[in-house]
Amino acid sequence: MDSNPFLSYFGLDGDDYYPADPEPTDTDKGKGWHLKERRMRVPCPFCGCYDYVVVHSHYTRVIDMTDNAHKTTTATVERILYECKSCGRTFAADLRGLRKNASFTKESEMKIMRDFHGPATFSEIGKRFNKSETWAIKVFDAMYTNVARSPMPKAICLDELQFLHKGPSKYPCIITDAITKKPVDLVRSRQKEALESYFRAIPMEEMASILFIISDMYDEYWSAQRMFAPKATMVVDPFHVAWQLTHAISVIRARAMKAIAPSEDGKRTPEYKFMMRCWKEFGMRPWKLPKKPFSWEGGRESHQEMIERCLALSRDLSEAYDAIQSLYKSADGCETVEDGLKAVDFMVGKLRSCSSETLTSVGETYKKWRVPIANGFARKSFGWNLTNGPAENMNSRIRKLLSSSYGYQNFERLRKRVLLVYRDKLD
Repeated sequence: MDSNPFLSYFGLDGDDYYPADPEPTDTDKGKGWHLKERRMRVPCPFCGCYDYVVVHSHYTRVIDMTDNAHKTTTATVERILYECKSCGRTFAADLRGLRKNASFTKESEMKIMRDFHGPATFSEIGKRFNKSETWAIKVFDAMYTNVARSPMPKAICLDELQFLHKGPSKYPCIITDAITKKPVDLVRSRQKEALESYFRAIPMEEMASILFIISDMYDEYWSAQRMFAPKATMVVDPFHVAWQLTHAISVIRARAMKAIAPSEDGKRTPEYKFMMRCWKEFGMRPWKLPKKPFSWEGGRESHQEMIERCLALSRDLSEAYDAIQSLYKSADGCETVEDGLKAVDFMVGKLRSCSSETLTSVGETYKKWRVPIANGFARKSFGWNLTNGPAENMNSRIRKLLSSSYGYQNFERLRKRVLLVYRDKLD
């Protein structure tokens, strides 16, 4: 059987080897080839000498040539160890398709790399090559000793991801390009020390190229912006501004539900059932409410009518609902940063006048983040699509990767995989 077509399929040069046995050996796991390296005239890689290179000895290397479309195929290769009599050094020749110390061919390496650039888990990759998950992890660590971050773009999004249940690396920071929507890098932690250490290592000229930083209202992000990119514009996505109020509404709604006593027959009231089932509606704009009426035993009403019935039971809930609707109207009318500042001041005054401490606390948060929130309200005036959506989307995709892999324990391995899959994905 001619071995050259078979070797060529795996990227090996048939002129570099010859089969010690004419046919491969059949085993329970697949086929096994026995190959010998041909004696060639090679230069010494240390001194460049040709004339004094001799065969020193032989050694055996088992090469895995399995791919994801074939059964396990291995080749036991008798390699030649050369010696240069001029400098006294020993070496092995570089052969096409095979690295000196590799346990698989370059062709197989490319197939493995393509899998690492996709969403498949280490366990799935190992199974494709008839190997274990541990094998896939070891190969990954050997192939990718370092995956460099991307250069800092003009607009970055910052968000955090829950990685571990405890410890300083519980919440790594995701840096995403706001324009290309690809990950720039992952920082080990969102804590102050980790962020400062990370951004301090980036050249000042590169940090100065950042024009916009979009994030939620996490203090350390703003602190890092003021310290390392003072000329950049800090922007808080309106989604996070609204989230502050919708979270407050959820807290107040829960209190209102506890205050509602059951009816005389011991059943829960329609208002209680609505607040329990339709809690999202309290944070919606009226025109986004479901068209289908809310039904219960004995009646049915529209969602807007049910909201009004619930608001009549709690002053705090009524104030919170009025605040979120006012926020939507104020944010929609902002065309400039000055309009945004006026809208923030209006909301701060409105929330400070509320009777609930939960709402006044939100007002103080808005006051603290006054300028970044105003920038977010007027984000269209900058000529950029300044939203934290790319970071939120990347967060979701990474969580999906973690879920399918049953979690990662090594942060650096997760960081490399995220950059390979979502930034350097191969076509």
